Amino acid sequence: MEQFLQKIYTLINHHLTYAKRLRQFLMDGGEFQHRSERECEFGRLFYGEVFPQANEFPPEIRDLIVDIERLHREFHQLACQITETCDEKDLQALYHATDMLILRLTRLERTIKSQAANG
Repeated sequence: MEQFLQKIYTLINHHLTYAKRLRQFLMDGGEFQHRSERECEFGRLFYGEVFPQANEFPPEIRDLIVDIERLHREFHQLACQITETCDEKDLQALYHATDMLILRLTRLERTIKSQAANG
């Protein structure tokens, strides 16, 4: 978890960049290489270091980890559905999923730091 938390803002930025690149692809045309939730840099670290140990954490942290997993999976599912024919509503759904993921990640970081300071 420590390595994940140290890289959390870099990993958030990767998802923002992914969404921006996808939007640019739609504007310019061409081929876009989608990645699954386990193939992206965030997913490799999250599924390798954090998610498998979710049940070892207190319920508040565990619930955030499970919610992050759901949102991360949703982000990639939405991204893979976006094609040349998608509209702005589809992109807004992707950005909304990104926003929700960022909110949960920052809440996870604050919660862990708070519990460490109190505990």
